[in-house]
Amino acid sequence: MRNEDVRQGPPSTEDQALIRRWSELFAAVLGEFQADHRDPVANIEGDFTTREIRIRRFTGGEQWVGRTLTKRELATSNLRALAKRLYRESKR
Repeated sequence: MRNEDVRQGPPSTEDQALIRRWSELFAAVLGEFQADHRDPVANIEGDFTTREIRIRRFTGGEQWVGRTLTKRELATSNLRALAKRLYRESKR
């Protein structure tokens, strides 16, 4: 018996909306880095499958500020405010 690729169909409408919202959140966090003239490379991590986003603290090292969002939070939260809050917390 051969293993064959299991291909899924296109994402559902709900998943597409969450993907779009995730992209908006990530873009808002990147905007915070840009406004602060800070390099986001290796300082931000995001995983859509778990809906976790993390920002490395200014102090460096392995200290992170993060949040794992529920589907509902991702769908309904003010993403710009959330991005600002996470970014501000990373500066402490």
